[in-house]
Amino acid sequence: MPRLLRILGALLAATWTLVYVLLAGLLLNAALPFIYGFLLPLFAGTLVLIVLSVVFAAIVEVTGTGTPPSIFAHVCAIAYLILSTVVLVFAVGAAALFTAFLPEAVILGVVAMFFFLLPHALQVLVCYILAAVFAPFAPFTATSGGVDRPFECFFRGTLVGMNAIMNGVFGVILYGVLFMPLAAAIGAFPVSGVIIGYVLTLILVLVTFSTSLASANVPPALPAGGVVQGFIKANAGWLSWLMPMSWADCAYGWASFYVSWIGHFLSLLAPATFPSGTWSILALRLDATTGAMILDGGVAGSASNTAYNCGCFSFVSPARAGILVTRQHETGHHLHLAAFGGFFSSIDGINENGFGPISPQGALAYGERVAESNTNPARGRTEVPVWR
Repeated sequence: MPRLLRILGALLAATWTLVYVLLAGLLLNAALPFIYGFLLPLFAGTLVLIVLSVVFAAIVEVTGTGTPPSIFAHVCAIAYLILSTVVLVFAVGAAALFTAFLPEAVILGVVAMFFFLLPHALQVLVCYILAAVFAPFAPFTATSGGVDRPFECFFRGTLVGMNAIMNGVFGVILYGVLFMPLAAAIGAFPVSGVIIGYVLTLILVLVTFSTSLASANVPPALPAGGVVQGFIKANAGWLSWLMPMSWADCAYGWASFYVSWIGHFLSLLAPATFPSGTWSILALRLDATTGAMILDGGVAGSASNTAYNCGCFSFVSPARAGILVTRQHETGHHLHLAAFGGFFSSIDGINENGFGPISPQGALAYGERVAESNTNPARGRTEVPVWR
């Protein structure tokens, strides 16, 4: 029953999100010049930066030279920073040119996008609150497993359904146009690029929907449950990099990652000004099972006493460096970004840490309880059984 409720919630949410997209179609249409002129160069640049980041981390991970960073890892990092800077200059430059020549299109586009996304953000907030209210406050145990509650399952499913459709909407808009000139460049019929973009978008939507099946050792059991769970996590984690609703968080995470490596080299060149205890990177890891990128130490990691996640990037403080369970928990946030989207992650951040009059809930925040289910073995904390 819990799994059926999650699927039902996802389908209902997908339906009303499609209706919302159709009703708000004029706003989206008004934002298209802004999307294609301003966002598309940034989007294309983001894809290249993602590929560079993953390749860089994968090389360091596979060669075992990233804990701590070796001379070879430093050479790779220098090449990565140079290439990333070139891509960043071109992407930001193209967006800036569009802004300079068509400022009115940018203003109209920003306003249209704000009002298009506002109802979606409010729906995510409502469903987050409702899921949190009905979620279990029980630890996962080896004997009893996790606890699923029907209403939480339903609202968790609604979060998945809304995110899936929004990934689909922006995936069609961006990927279809992006792949069309690439197809023409290699001599293929341009429409084939659109087809590739649509197929990729469909895959992203289906992968997002599949997360509604995820549930840690809770009946009814799936055949080969551990294999299914691992398959869902691997696909959601790796493809989260390509999901449009993940990009805002991933962009902030990438910026922190990029700045951390610059800070690391500054600490090598001027340790008196940039002390190694704050600026030096201790380790770079790429989690092969989920595609999460994890940086221990550095200026981003040192900004926390524990660890935190920014989209597909996680940053661990020097005090927690090398602790597996910390990395697993932050990877749980990477997974729920894929399942529920960037608005969910932002709301969770406020829920955990507080903001203005909003009191922090810490480890009892709903998103924290979801992420905790990715730790193995369980730490005895309260959790919502999703990823174990």
